Amino acid sequence: MYARSAYSGRWWQISITSIAAILCIMALRTPAAAVSLSAKIGAWDFTGDGTRDFYGTVPSFALSCTLFDGYTCNLDISTGLAFTVIRYDSRRHYFYLLPLQLSFLVRLLREPSLLAPYLGAGAGGYYKIDRSPTARKTYHFVTYGYHFMIGTHINLSDSISLVVEIKYCFCMTNVMEEINISGLNPSAGVCYRFGR
Repeated sequence: MYARSAYSGRWWQISITSIAAILCIMALRTPAAAVSLSAKIGAWDFTGDGTRDFYGTVPSFALSCTLFDGYTCNLDISTGLAFTVIRYDSRRHYFYLLPLQLSFLVRLLREPSLLAPYLGAGAGGYYKIDRSPTARKTYHFVTYGYHFMIGTHINLSDSISLVVEIKYCFCMTNVMEEINISGLNPSAGVCYRFGR
């Protein structure tokens, strides 16, 4: 029973990786337009009850760059920071989460308009730091995960747009003592397209 579960999990990971590779190749073959940068602020809402009870909802900040901007699809890379300070045993407890994500986005409307909605998915790595003065230790944890998103650009001009996005991040937790950092990450910000 255990061997079958391990095989199924490995097959699932290989399938996701293969799909991501195919989507990246499609993005590379798509005629590219301008590169863009965006900055967003939001929140990281943990889906695990224990994690949410301890940390609450964590403020977040993200920077993303469009590596390939095609007519129907984009390939984005993003990073950022989710950070909070909580009181535990009358001492401050510090939490940091640094994601690095690669996303494939598909535009739902091809014609230029005020709204430019999109769907996306991707994979990434996550680096978590817990600094506990009570235990006098700093805990480091690195994992990987997958994410799915939906959002829209609100075009103000050819170069500038507002961005509203909701992303769900499913992070793997292989160590029993580690908390589940999977969560919902709504955000909003501004995007600037170069070369327009």
